[in-house]
Amino acid sequence: MRQTRGTLIFAIEGRDKSGRLGTFDVVVARKQFLWVRGSSDDLEKDGRVLAREELAKDVLDQEVRDGLSNAHEVIAVGAASQEGNPAEEKARAGRRAARTADIVSAAIGTEVPGFDSEPWPVSRAVSHV
Repeated sequence: MRQTRGTLIFAIEGRDKSGRLGTFDVVVARKQFLWVRGSSDDLEKDGRVLAREELAKDVLDQEVRDGLSNAHEVIAVGAASQEGNPAEEKARAGRRAARTADIVSAAIGTEVPGFDSEPWPVSRAVSHV
């Protein structure tokens, strides 16, 4: 595991069913960054809502931005609470995944496609409840 100012980065390696090797860097924002409760757009850091124009820089520091800009592919994941209505929370997780893709786009200066598009650098925005 590597650590940066705002993230933890886990290097993962594995093989698919055909035996092909895949390597991934899983970038996770530190615990001081949270989604604002009930929001699909806003993040807070240490209890303070971050200005939208500052998100990419605050959440993804230069080392992470450099790594993402050199990636062959990026997968953005969104999560939501398990406490609410499952259908609503799954929908919120999907919106958060799309928002995460927007934040990554701003950080690396490249358009990150959403759910309906496949091209590099982000193939999918994935939701998880």
